[in-house]
Amino acid sequence: MVEKCIIHGLEEERRRIIDELLAPAPDGSSIIKTMLAGAFSNYVVQQALKWSVGAQREAIYLETANQLSNLRKYSTTYSKHLVTSQSPSFALVCFFKLN
Repeated sequence: MVEKCIIHGLEEERRRIIDELLAPAPDGSSIIKTMLAGAFSNYVVQQALKWSVGAQREAIYLETANQLSNLRKYSTTYSKHLVTSQSPSFALVCFFKLN
């Protein structure tokens, strides 16, 4: 449902959803890290990466790049697939986007 809201929502609604993803959880942990390891929630992060713009896009790219190394530690099929499929191209995108 959240994935569809990002795809079909108005720009302001999309911005607010992505701001929530970037905010730390109440315990201080990364929401992005938790979502990337999830079976379905990683699709929400992928859409947030696709539809975000400007400083928000840079922030979500940076947070996702920071969490990729943590994903390698998980044993879930979902995170392994995401790291394997995203690492080479994602690393290049992050490098050029942030440098």
